[in-house]
Amino acid sequence: MNRLASPHLPRLARVTLAALALSFALSACDDGGTKVGDTLPSVVVSDQSLLTPRAVVVDSVATPVDGWIVIHEDDGSGAFGDVIGYAPVAAGTSVDVGVTLDRDAVNGETLYAMLHIDGGEIGTYEFPGSDVPATTASGDIIAPAFEVLDGGAGPVVPSVTVVDQAVSPANSVVVAQVVSDGPGFIVIHEDDGSGSFGAVIGHAAVVSGANLDVRVTLERDASNGETLYAMLHTDAGTVGTYEFPGPDGPVMDGSGAVIAPPFEVLSGGTGPATPDVTVVDQNVSPANSVVVSMVVSDGPGFIVIHEDDGSGSFGAVIGHTAVADGANTEVRVTLDRDAVNGETLYAMLHTDAGTVGTYEFPGPDGPVMDGSGAVIAPPFVVLGGGVEPPPVPSVTVNAQTADPADQVVVAEVVSDGPGFIVIHEDDGSGTFGAVIGHAAVADGSNADVTVTLDRDAVDGETLYAMLHTDAGTVGTYEFPGPDGPVMDGSGAVIAPPFVVTVAAPVTNAVEVANQGADPIDHVVVAKVTADVDGFIVIHEDDGSGSFGAVIGYSAVSAGTTSDVAVDLDRQVVQGETLYAMLHIDAGTAGTYEFPGPDAPATDAAGEVVVEPFVVSVVEKVEVSDKGLLLPLDPLDQVTVDTVVAQSPAFIVIHESSAPDVIGDVIGYAPVPAGRSTDVVVMLDRDVVAGETLWAMLHLDEGEPGVYEFPGVDVPAKDAAGDVIVEPFEVQIATP
Repeated sequence: MNRLASPHLPRLARVTLAALALSFALSACDDGGTKVGDTLPSVVVSDQSLLTPRAVVVDSVATPVDGWIVIHEDDGSGAFGDVIGYAPVAAGTSVDVGVTLDRDAVNGETLYAMLHIDGGEIGTYEFPGSDVPATTASGDIIAPAFEVLDGGAGPVVPSVTVVDQAVSPANSVVVAQVVSDGPGFIVIHEDDGSGSFGAVIGHAAVVSGANLDVRVTLERDASNGETLYAMLHTDAGTVGTYEFPGPDGPVMDGSGAVIAPPFEVLSGGTGPATPDVTVVDQNVSPANSVVVSMVVSDGPGFIVIHEDDGSGSFGAVIGHTAVADGANTEVRVTLDRDAVNGETLYAMLHTDAGTVGTYEFPGPDGPVMDGSGAVIAPPFVVLGGGVEPPPVPSVTVNAQTADPADQVVVAEVVSDGPGFIVIHEDDGSGTFGAVIGHAAVADGSNADVTVTLDRDAVDGETLYAMLHTDAGTVGTYEFPGPDGPVMDGSGAVIAPPFVVTVAAPVTNAVEVANQGADPIDHVVVAKVTADVDGFIVIHEDDGSGSFGAVIGYSAVSAGTTSDVAVDLDRQVVQGETLYAMLHIDAGTAGTYEFPGPDAPATDAAGEVVVEPFVVSVVEKVEVSDKGLLLPLDPLDQVTVDTVVAQSPAFIVIHESSAPDVIGDVIGYAPVPAGRSTDVVVMLDRDVVAGETLWAMLHLDEGEPGVYEFPGVDVPAKDAAGDVIVEPFEVQIATP
């Protein structure tokens, strides 16, 4: 079946797959192109058999900007998962878009065709990134699902696709697609009178794989309005000879049910035609023309286009055209006006009961009813190609903090023509009073409109954001005068209220905790509150218990900033005191200038904002697996990537006495306090290929520089009390 990304899919089963794709293409691009600015995004994709297992075809893609059609696999829960292929699409409408996949498709699997915009570097697919999925007006991602029927990896999944149809000749029907796992037959059954398949009235052979538009000659003429069934059988006996009852039994689906979908004969057979209308959501071209996919009329008639009456039903007539007795396909109707993008229209079937060829309603040419007595008038949506609807005036404003106190911001103003957003104070009775500020707005949508007030806002007061026209001198607010308030659909003034708070002055402050520096030249200030943009500056101690030289700084914005990281000019020393001081950014923005204009910030009492904190060294060992190449690399030494020690220490290499068990010492090297990199350790023996060694940090507690263990130079431990040791593996290779 075809999948169309739209909330309206009226009676799609009553048009062939080929006709559906064609109608979409023709309606979107009747003159060879689409009015790009009017295109609404949509995707149409069909269940399909593949000519090659790594290529799928998307029937139609409509997009207002250049973009991508992206194929996702199913994540196992019935939703789209990983991307397995994508292809570019140009702005407008593209048909039969081929997409190459990263892997073979699998017969029977569900895939998704998702539309993305090309929002970054043009021609480069950037997602995650700027090339985000396109959405409908309601915010839904456009990603219709489709099934791989045949041509992919794995076994063929048998299926039959058949649609309601007009027959021609009367003793012949067409099955849109038959997918058979091996040679078989498509067998046409009549209805048994109870809503299930009865006697066989025709069959045709099919080959293994996908068979398109299979014509079956019947043993009798079909009857208009009757239900038939297209049943798939195997060809298990004499190949090409239908033997049932016998070896050529019906084919079952995965649930054990016979594969035999029903379809209806609309016209072309014996007896009266069953009136019906099939129409799909579409891009219109030209703007005053729509296409109805199929109209089945019992006698001559008219297809009449109605606009919506505002309540979700058909209203005034805006176009009609005559239709012949029987099935009419791709019926184009010229409208009395341009269609409007996004509007709902209705395609209503009328009789031609008066003067033939003359539409007379009110009069004899009344609407046609279905079997339940309802008017046959399916709705459809104009996706693009028409005129844009006029903006609906509206104002969106949020409760806010006025900063500065004489300014407020209106989140969005939608105006039908130029206008003004006018701020009123409350009159004391819960409605708008005197005007205290206004700002001009342009036609259409205006975001984040700043309005300067005639006075400072009062903390907690209610204000009103009222929309006015600009009907007098453009750009000059004239009220009382021509620039009156704008009303909504109910006749009420558009003036939503909002509450304003006035921020208390910011108090400069710094919060910093004692901490382990990891890495050793990096500290973190927990919270900085600044009344203006500034810097958090780290000072070392001057030796007298006060701040001394600067060893690092980081920029902070006005307001409160948490977890401010500062990289230092040197490594910290175990147990030293540092100072976190707040400075203002009074010179070149973002450049720390002190001595200079970027002076220390002060608190409400006029004191410099500075807090001391104690830092410790976080001891650790980092060592990677070693690949030694003979004869270039010596076998009696290893290199430890990084060692961090609080005081002079040793890095000691242990062998393994058993798997995951630390054994004897086979080498060591002294390391100074702080961070050491690429520490070379000479070993007492050559290493062995595949063995695991251990790099352990030991303290230097005895005679400085002399390794005394067993003895006083015990293993170092981390804050949790665990020995600081890391394993690594040795591999040896020859050129």
